Amino acid sequence: MTIVWWVLGVVGALLALFLLWLGYQAIRYRRLGVIAVDYLVLQDAGDAVAYIEAHPLLLTDAAEVYIRTLLDQVWEDGDAALFVSGLIHFSLLAGYREYGPEEIDLIIDSFQRQFDALASSSWRWALALLGPLVTEGKAEIPSEQLDEALLEAMEQIMALLTPLAADEETLATQDAIVRSLRQKLAQKAEQVSSVSSQ
Repeated sequence: MTIVWWVLGVVGALLALFLLWLGYQAIRYRRLGVIAVDYLVLQDAGDAVAYIEAHPLLLTDAAEVYIRTLLDQVWEDGDAALFVSGLIHFSLLAGYREYGPEEIDLIIDSFQRQFDALASSSWRWALALLGPLVTEGKAEIPSEQLDEALLEAMEQIMALLTPLAADEETLATQDAIVRSLRQKLAQKAEQVSSVSSQ
């Protein structure tokens, strides 16, 4: 009978340790979520690198999985602006993981240019168009708002998204979006030139 109580005591202790471990993991994951979200809202590359250095938890595989899952959900929700911003942050993290602090300093300017572009009116407009394209498969583009800056912004955004394209259909869709914008811009230019020549 004593052995049975001893076995039950050991099983109980192991169960208690397991529950403590699960609690610790839940707290750690929640902490990771807060750190990741705080990181994803930064819009300055230097601040982002400083935040990574202050929070090495961002460099773990768990953080990568958490951010990827978050970005997948944002994309499904059609928030293209948040997705692209998150993608830039994710790329910065990946670069830091691969190259370390010394090497990341060499390319930090390119990340800052992306953050600056993200804040530009043409990128904001292009991303606002991209959201409905993702969720509804269509977007209305008033011709008076279509210009070279919008086309250039969409081309740059598609260049960022191309490495993520999972299949040929996605790549074809990205190409079709840019091609459609080019055609509409050319039609607009023809209309303007025909009106001005009359």
